[in-house]
Amino acid sequence: MPEAIKAGGYEAGMMCAGYYPNKFPLLTVMELPFLPPRALEDNAKVYEAVLNHPLIVKEMAERWGIKYLGPSFLPAFEFMGNKRIASVDDMKGVKMRIVGLNAKALQAFGAVPTMVTAPEAYEALQRGTIDSFGFPYAYTFGAYKLHEVSKYVTEGMAMSGFLCFSGVSLAAWNKLPDNLKSELKQVQELSGTGLKKAYKDADAKWIPIFKQKLEVTEFPAAERAKLVAASGPVWEAWVKEQEAAGRPGREMLDFVKSEVAKYTH
Repeated sequence: MPEAIKAGGYEAGMMCAGYYPNKFPLLTVMELPFLPPRALEDNAKVYEAVLNHPLIVKEMAERWGIKYLGPSFLPAFEFMGNKRIASVDDMKGVKMRIVGLNAKALQAFGAVPTMVTAPEAYEALQRGTIDSFGFPYAYTFGAYKLHEVSKYVTEGMAMSGFLCFSGVSLAAWNKLPDNLKSELKQVQELSGTGLKKAYKDADAKWIPIFKQKLEVTEFPAAERAKLVAASGPVWEAWVKEQEAAGRPGREMLDFVKSEVAKYTH
């Protein structure tokens, strides 16, 4: 998608930084394990702050001729499958579908990262190719019917996932009349409100079904704190990698941490 927009094949499209981390390297800061806030409302605010940060604006513009157009933020990730996960000890030897940088934090407790695409999830769980599948909670599990081939689902792990957004070609954007450009902020806010309502409606539909069909394993705050602690070295390794490439990784991470701190309850 970034190449297509840059080449003029598309004027806009949806992208997720984790699908191609070397294309939006600074933006992958929001995919660091257990860094963003747990609550969707809080996460959405940090997300907006990051996507409008001058360093991110510059990265999009200089690399791809892209401007942030609209939100596609995701709920925190949980796990559904056929292994009961209620503590970090339960992860040992479990084949877990984990996205991006989160794999490194869960590997510290013996999880076995297994990459399976979303359309393959149902069959993979059914056949035992994977034991537990990580997805934004709750709508994606229902959309792919994973509850039909699972026994357990976590609540409370609240793992970070992909940073997704809609971007528009700067060349196309610059051709728009000023009166339309001036409406962008309002459009982004309306889009965000619509997303949050859609997720809330999906929760109201799917969570009761999950609770009826599956064992919901509450992931305790003390266990989650162990995952957060294990994520610190992953954050620092990310900074080191960015700085080695001449990018301001420390500045970007410190900015996100300061934004997250506003919403830590």
